[in-house]
Amino acid sequence: MILTKEKLEKLDEAYEQYNRKSVDYLVKELRKVRRIIESGTNVTVESTGKILDSFTEFYFWAHHRYPALEDDPKVEWIGMD
Repeated sequence: MILTKEKLEKLDEAYEQYNRKSVDYLVKELRKVRRIIESGTNVTVESTGKILDSFTEFYFWAHHRYPALEDDPKVEWIGMD
């Protein structure tokens, strides 16, 4: 699977807005990506060529890109579903 530049722009925009609705959308979409990886399918980040092939790789990538999700106690983050 390829995480396209367009999809990343939408995710980044949701993160920049950082309100309840945008964070819910961001977490929902990141969970979809995580589930794809957990099913054994690699995800390539189109803009960088980075390959996410494990939960650990995904977690470090997502945490680096969207650090406030981890720090916000009100957010049920990516791995908490």
